Amino acid sequence: MTAQQPANAPVFPASDSPIGNIASLDNKVALITGASTGLGRAIALAYAAAGAYVVSADLTPDPASAPIVEATQIELDHKTPTVELVNNRWPASDPKGNTQGRGKRAAYVKCDVTDESSVKNAVAFTVDTFGRLDIMVNNAGELPDLQLYDAKSILELPVGISAETSREGFNGVPQRIHETDVKLLDRSLAINVRGVWLGTKHAVTQFLSQQPLNPSLPDRGWVINLASILSSAGYPGASSYCTSKGAVLQLTRATALEYARDGIHINAIQPGFTDTHLLEGMYAKMGTENIHQALNALHPWGRTGKPADIARVAVFLAGEGAGLAETHGWKFNQIGLRVTSMESSLAFYTKILGMKELARMDFETVNIALLAYPGEGDTAMFAREGLLELVQNKDSQGLITNAQANPGVGFIKLCFTVPDLDKAMEYLRSQGLKVVKEMGSRINQEVIAAALGAEDPKQGRNIGLWDMVQQIPFVQDPDGYLIELVSYGNSESGA
Repeated sequence: MTAQQPANAPVFPASDSPIGNIASLDNKVALITGASTGLGRAIALAYAAAGAYVVSADLTPDPASAPIVEATQIELDHKTPTVELVNNRWPASDPKGNTQGRGKRAAYVKCDVTDESSVKNAVAFTVDTFGRLDIMVNNAGELPDLQLYDAKSILELPVGISAETSREGFNGVPQRIHETDVKLLDRSLAINVRGVWLGTKHAVTQFLSQQPLNPSLPDRGWVINLASILSSAGYPGASSYCTSKGAVLQLTRATALEYARDGIHINAIQPGFTDTHLLEGMYAKMGTENIHQALNALHPWGRTGKPADIARVAVFLAGEGAGLAETHGWKFNQIGLRVTSMESSLAFYTKILGMKELARMDFETVNIALLAYPGEGDTAMFAREGLLELVQNKDSQGLITNAQANPGVGFIKLCFTVPDLDKAMEYLRSQGLKVVKEMGSRINQEVIAAALGAEDPKQGRNIGLWDMVQQIPFVQDPDGYLIELVSYGNSESGA
């Protein structure tokens, strides 16, 4: 029995939630490539249910036939075109756009993602139909017919074994790169990489030409790229696919930094094996039971992904909850330790722990060394991760923990490298963090001096150090520990 709610009972989700309604895409317009089938179809349905207007860009409006995979899905209707399904389920109560789009929540445009003119036309069609473009989902992709394998049996095979001479069946040997036709690579790159590159290019062009949907917010648009777990992890027999999806991840990282200042969010989703039409050939060739057993073993949850799992993430990344991802692109890259003997500490960290000294800065009353493990070159760029900063000065026996110069543990500060210092500081202020020193200011530099154990800057020494510190903002965490912020553009500066 359900308890009766009072007349003034609150309504949830609350309209005054501090994080907004992360499940709402109300009035946003989304263009989704490959939306007729699979993940694109699931995302289109989820977006429409969240209030978005949707354009399905695909080679055909009809879903691909995948009867074996469809039998594993909750959705019962696998035949109705995505656009028709959206318009039937969630008709637009507030029609927008021209006559072609009026009264509809979804529209279809034919698109070949490998053809720039076709992608450009899809963006133009979206704007002409619904008045603007807010979300670009680069989903269209191609997965070759992979041969699943038993890792133990692969390792036990004689060196030089060929897929052509190995036994056939479920535990067969995957096709290796020397046996692979370059046409497979060309196709993977054309669809999985060129398609995403073109989609991002023309979506961003549109974002930059229009005002934000909400004038009170700086967000101009969202790009969501469908990468893969194989963007980061290798898989035998999938060299072409891994190459293409790795490129998608790097493309996402690069463009996210390029357009961060413009209020354009660019993210990637890396699904594991997900039950879509792309696995149909694998199911048909090797058997549903065998495939389920093998794929389930590869996933911590003991099951393959479902399209709805990925669609939920896509809704979050394009919604108000994306504000929670304001730290996308930030790196925790440095910790500073105050040491009593620079030479002894350097010997310990380099000779015993195997780190490498990257830079040394000696001033009149304070010495600084930067160390890291090999792997990202030999520079002390603050854009790299895992830097250790050692600080030694005349009073190093009195170790400090924070800006209050309390005696005790030898802790100085944390350093974060961010894409945009102004935006980062605005974000941290909004979270209530105390600003210890502003960017470009000499005010409160004595606080930083106390943390470093260096002489007060008013004494006129260590000028080079204070010229460097002047450009760097510092905030405090809840315990009073200093946090230093450095931008990528100024990543060779810092203290």
